[in-house]
This record gives sequence, C-alpha cells and structure tokens, in this order.
Amino acid sequence: MRTLHTKFLLAAALLTTSTALHAARFWPTSPLIQIGDDTDIFFDGSASMSLNDNLFSSENKVSGTSLTLSPGLTLEYAKDSPLFVTASFKRSQVSYYGSGNLSRLNNSQDSIGASVFIDQGGPLKLTLSSNYNEAARNDNLTQQGIDGKTIGETLVRQGNYTHSITADYRLTEKINANLTIANNYNRYLNPTKIRVYDLPPDNPSDYHDTYNTNSLSEKNTKSVTLNVTYQAPGDNITYGFKYSHDQNDFSPAAYFDYYTKTSTTNTVRPTAGTTDIVKSAKDFYGLTSSGKLTRSGKLSLTGSLGFSSSSTSQYDGGGSKLSGLSYNINLKHQLTDWVSHGIDLARSTAPTPNGTDSDTKTYGYTVIYSATDSLSLNFHVSKSDVAVGTTTVATMDYNLAAVYNYNRYLNFSATLDSLKTDIGSSSYLSNSFVIQASFRY
Repeated sequence: MRTLHTKFLLAAALLTTSTALHAARFWPTSPLIQIGDDTDIFFDGSASMSLNDNLFSSENKVSGTSLTLSPGLTLEYAKDSPLFVTASFKRSQVSYYGSGNLSRLNNSQDSIGASVFIDQGGPLKLTLSSNYNEAARNDNLTQQGIDGKTIGETLVRQGNYTHSITADYRLTEKINANLTIANNYNRYLNPTKIRVYDLPPDNPSDYHDTYNTNSLSEKNTKSVTLNVTYQAPGDNITYGFKYSHDQNDFSPAAYFDYYTKTSTTNTVRPTAGTTDIVKSAKDFYGLTSSGKLTRSGKLSLTGSLGFSSSSTSQYDGGGSKLSGLSYNINLKHQLTDWVSHGIDLARSTAPTPNGTDSDTKTYGYTVIYSATDSLSLNFHVSKSDVAVGTTTVATMDYNLAAVYNYNRYLNFSATLDSLKTDIGSSSYLSNSFVIQASFRY
C-alpha cells in the first residue's frame, strides 16, 4: 500500500510540471477531418496503466499490471443546427503482465454509440440514442452470489445494449416535463470452458464441462421515467415529481453444463418452469428538488425522496415483494474559492435473478481541491451495505485522484483506490493505482 501511495504522489507531481510543454505551440486548431461545412471527425483516444494487488477480488491475492490502449473516432454532424447527430467508435485493447501467467486475461472491448438531438426552437426537444459497449471483468462476482471456484481466474465478457428516447416539453415558462423510454439488456460473449474430471473417475472419459457464466443471468430491462419540474419566480430551487417503472426479465446465460458419462449423456440447462428464470417489476414515486439553498449560492442540493416497491415472480409461482423508503441526496458546499465538499446518501431496492430483492444503502463524502485552473485533487470515501436475502455485503472504498487538463486536447489523471469488502464471514482488500492520458483532436 505504501508503494502505491508513493507512485500516486510522484504522478501528481509530474502532472504539475508539464506546463512547460505549452511553449511548443504545436496543437491543432481544427478537427482531424472536416467534410464540408457540417461534418467533423475527431480522433478520441486514451492510454492507461493499472496496477492492482488483488485482480480477482478474493482472499487469495493475485497481483498484476495491465496496459490499456483505446483509440477511437467521434463524428459530429451539424453541431449548432436544429438536427444534431453524433456518433463514436472506440476499441480498447487490454494487455496484462506481471507475476504469473496473466496473458489469458488479455482482451479487446468495443464501444459504439450514436445520438440524435432535435430542437426546432419550440417547446419540444427530442433526444434519441443507441449504445453498445463490451465489458470484461473478473471481480465483484461474489457480491452476486457467484461461486468463485466456478468463475476461476478467467474473464467474464458481456455486451451491453442501451436504446432510449427522451422528450423534453416546456409546458409553461416555469413548468417542464421530461419523459424517457429506455431498453437495456446484456449478452454474455465467448465464455471460458472449464473441464472437470470425476475424482476418482469411474472411467477416464467421465468428465464435466462447465462455463464461467453458467451461474449468471442475462437481464432485459424496459423502463419509463417521467419528471415534472416547477421553478417559482425568483427562487433558486426547482421542485418536481418523479415516477419510474422498470420491467425486468432475467434469463440464464446462453451456456450451460454438459456432463459426459460412459452410460449416459446429460445436458443441464435452466428452462421455463424452474426457479432460475425470473420476471420482476419496480416502481418509484417521489418528490425531487435541486438548486441553491443559500443566497450566496455556496450550498446546493440535488435529491429525490419517495416510495419504491418491487416484486419478483418465478414461472413456478414463487417470488417476493419489497417496498419502502427510497432516496438519493447530494449536498454540496463551496468551502473556499479553492475547496468544495459534499455528501451523498442513497437507498434503493432492486430484484435479483434468484427471486429475491436487494436492499442497498450507500453513504459518501467528497472533497475537491482546485489547485489551479488546470489541476484538481479529489478525495472520495464511500460505504455501501447490500442485503440480499440472508447474505450481506459491506464495502468501504477510498479514492484519491489528481486530474490535470493540459489543454482542451490533452488531459492526464492519476487515481489511487483502496476497496475493502466483507461478505458474511469472509473479507478481502484490493488496492489499485491507475494513470491515464486522454487525447482528442
């Protein structure tokens, strides 16, 4: 841990010394490619290095280092017109190295997105967006009740899809309505097959093929969110009402156990009629508020407070219901011209694939020190308590970051993170250090 702190301080010091490079004056003043008067294409990429002393978030620590290169392109069409379109594509190549054989964790991830903004100058504004991004992870799966021995030291890859349409409508000068309809779902990609032989084997050909996704579920969520806000004349606070409805469909990952025996072959896969396939619904009704709480503007609030209810139903008739208080509160205070801080409080419930509900409470505190117009130092500490049935997961996370904006094209960051997790009677500690440079031209 001391080594990680030292590396963080060295990186923060290096960020402050790079201002001398400004004298080079070689930065461009236009996008990478311009097509006509309306279309701009930018190079948008980043490079980062991560050091982690507990790659798999378990009690048996395995340390390693990864290098991630993420080149990409962003297209903008008719930026200042009533119809504005933006699209982006990025591919991240992650390479692991360090102690042990970590090359099996090497992977590439794609991220594709497009948005259309329509604003004809009237009371109605529309935003349509569609995004696809790939993720690869091997940690925090135990928090979902996944057997770590089954997952093993492998990556769980998935594709995440998000499609949404948002309508903003100005009812009056002080009353606005916002409606969002969205669909989010995931698909697991290229799972790792693990072959396990019977011990002792009745026959050398007796084995069990399983996948590192066979305990996971895919989730399809359709949601509708309505916000109505009102701002009184001369008041710095906006009041509102929020209603949201989420419809979730869980299904087993598309890979399953396959058993081979000398006498018979048996394929095991969850199907309709088992308790492994779940439908659920969640509703929230609440009041919202945001704005400045004092005349000086140094104290501000953004929050929602209301009632949530969720229910799960299994195809065999089982399920559960949970309801109660739900809130999300963020309070910020400008302490001095250079220092600001704030607290976050939240409670929410959510369904899980096994037919139960999770009850999550989080608490956070943040301090931001703006050393210069270009350099800022941030410290954030958060605590999370998650209850799923009889299982409880408690986490404490400490995060220290330095962010340096060299100019509007290039910025650097260095982050030190320490996460302690307690799951029942077991616990583990994971520390990581990440440095990153992002470039947009």
